[in-house]
Amino acid sequence: ATGITLFAFIWTGWIWAWILHDLGHPVSNIWAIQVYLTTNIAKYFPGNVVHLYGRVVAAKNEHVPLSIASLSVFLDNFIMLSAGLLLGISSIYHQGKWIVGLGLVAVLVMLHPVVFRVFVRSFTQLINRFKQQRKPAFNTVLLKHYPWRPLLGELGIITMRGLGFTLIVQSLIPLQVQDVPRMVSIFSLGWLLGLITPGAP
Repeated sequence: ATGITLFAFIWTGWIWAWILHDLGHPVSNIWAIQVYLTTNIAKYFPGNVVHLYGRVVAAKNEHVPLSIASLSVFLDNFIMLSAGLLLGISSIYHQGKWIVGLGLVAVLVMLHPVVFRVFVRSFTQLINRFKQQRKPAFNTVLLKHYPWRPLLGELGIITMRGLGFTLIVQSLIPLQVQDVPRMVSIFSLGWLLGLITPGAP
């Protein structure tokens, strides 16, 4: 369980490097993994934001613009959220699946480069208005193509972490092979709730 979970964390750093590459600022995969693993320790401080700040600062020190560094961290978490939602659908009762499905469709639509560009431009204009600045919003398409590779990679990460969780449960309660998908789905929902709950480590 420890080995699978550690590999999932390593894989997450690799995917963050993919996202930076998709945003036009390629970095070393090894560098991204090292930064992710070292800053991830701060995830367990209350607030669940210190590790995100650490990754933004590390990317900025690698000559990645602050806006792109911040956007890469946001995208990484947003895509991982989408992956957790997708894997968690299978454990929802049939009556509620259409609600989760609609939410997933909305997330997938938001990840489309054109839609995401509009979102980023609007958010930037809102921040500039709040700060009373007149900096231009992003004028280029930040994502040149749909981020299928990071999305599939994040699905793999949540699955691996779910398998790690399943092995821990297996050490306490005997499980059958057919129980594994359900355990991964249950983990996905639990992880998803932990991610979106304010202040939860």
